[in-house]
Amino acid sequence: RWSHDMVKLAHKSIANMSSRLGLGVLAERAERIFDDCTKRLMDPGLQVKAGVFGRNGEVRAAACVYLAALEASKSLSLVDIAAAACLSVYAIGSVAKSVLDLLNMKVPLADPLLRIERAVNRVFGCALKSCTDAREWQSTVAHISGTAKAAQGFPRLLLAFLADNEALRPKLIEVAGQVLAFEQQSSRHSGFNPGTLVSSAVAMGIEHLFIAAPDTEAGSLRRCQLEVICRLVALLNGSGQRTIIRHVASLQQELVKASKATPWLAQAAITTDTVATYLVEILFCYEKTRAWLFALHPETPADPSGADVCQLVAELDSSPSFLRAQCSRERRRTILATNSESTPTALANTEASTIKRLHRLGVDCDALLTLPLHTLEDIASSVKRSRALSADHRLRLDTPDVGPEDMSEEEMR
Repeated sequence: RWSHDMVKLAHKSIANMSSRLGLGVLAERAERIFDDCTKRLMDPGLQVKAGVFGRNGEVRAAACVYLAALEASKSLSLVDIAAAACLSVYAIGSVAKSVLDLLNMKVPLADPLLRIERAVNRVFGCALKSCTDAREWQSTVAHISGTAKAAQGFPRLLLAFLADNEALRPKLIEVAGQVLAFEQQSSRHSGFNPGTLVSSAVAMGIEHLFIAAPDTEAGSLRRCQLEVICRLVALLNGSGQRTIIRHVASLQQELVKASKATPWLAQAAITTDTVATYLVEILFCYEKTRAWLFALHPETPADPSGADVCQLVAELDSSPSFLRAQCSRERRRTILATNSESTPTALANTEASTIKRLHRLGVDCDALLTLPLHTLEDIASSVKRSRALSADHRLRLDTPDVGPEDMSEEEMR
């Protein structure tokens, strides 16, 4: 049994919850969803096991606010709703699914990119709060600790690292966004909700930043240590830790395949345990390779989904441009290995003389093997001009008063 007073009380709860979340404009839509759900539940022909109002009504009201936010493409997670309603994340999520089925609603999933910044802020906020509150520190460490002996001290080390390196927050958002784009490009985003995708991307970003930090000596993290990171992200974002761990493992396997598109990693023995060390390089080169390969085929959609990583790399290996680059690299390697006195006539050309001259001047060997010839000639000309400058000219160029009038005519052109 129910009355209009019960409905008004539920509407008031929805309005208060929306106001606390800063989404007052969605209160009306959430109320309509709640009313439709209530009418459907009160149908005599429907077997309802749980009550419509009371505590169940509060959970249902919170679920309606969440669904209204999803319809409006707001970057709102179940954790935000649970905090505003003082209810369980999993209870709200379960009721939200039942409301979707009951009303046959088709709610578009919000762009996961909108959730990354919120998830990263939670991670750093938790670390900062834990370092200043002893009770919060013990609670967080207890929730994310594992049973493996190798990971016993890692939760404390991880929280201290995040608290001491708050300046890495923008970098973590950027890296997590790149991982999320890779998930979508390699079709590893289907079948997962946005919270799981974002949590997996943030977990991999934290692993990379921890390894790459100059004050940490870890070349790679063990599997049990990576699970600690996944537990921390899952704890703060209301995602299942087992699901995140499995999804991260799947992403690591795809990244190992994608590493073949990175020229300086093509021959390296990259494994799932060491792939986080080269995460940024792999993601950057894979994205550029993918864009270049699809640009060769105009009939391919601009943003194709389901592109297989192995197929992309195989096509890259057999492309004419890649083969020419390999031949050029081997030819220049032969030039560098040949002494200047015994240089064959075939190699005594502009390319050979430029490469040998720059090699004697101390230019990096990788640059000599990969850069185009016109770029190497510009470097040689620049080095020659700088060496021809007198001490007075060098001193004058270092002053803040230097301007275009101090440049040579060649440089001005």
